[in-house]
Amino acid sequence: GLKVGYGKSSVHLIGAGGSIPITTVFRDVLNAPVILAGFSSPTDNLHAPRESFPLEVGLFAGARSMIHALEGIGRRPKK
Repeated sequence: GLKVGYGKSSVHLIGAGGSIPITTVFRDVLNAPVILAGFSSPTDNLHAPRESFPLEVGLFAGARSMIHALEGIGRRPKK
């Protein structure tokens, strides 16, 4: 999915971030899997002074990546 969205053979993945309380409700009450994905670079300085979020890199490429990833998940046979 990320290769499609960003047009590169590899991307840099960082496992970071906090928790979002509603995700446990989706998992526990709705029995629904949760995928959290953020699309920014360290230079975006998110949640800090002078933050930025380039639309092509952050929003559009991220959306293309997620569409492709979710289509792939949807094509997998159910167990």
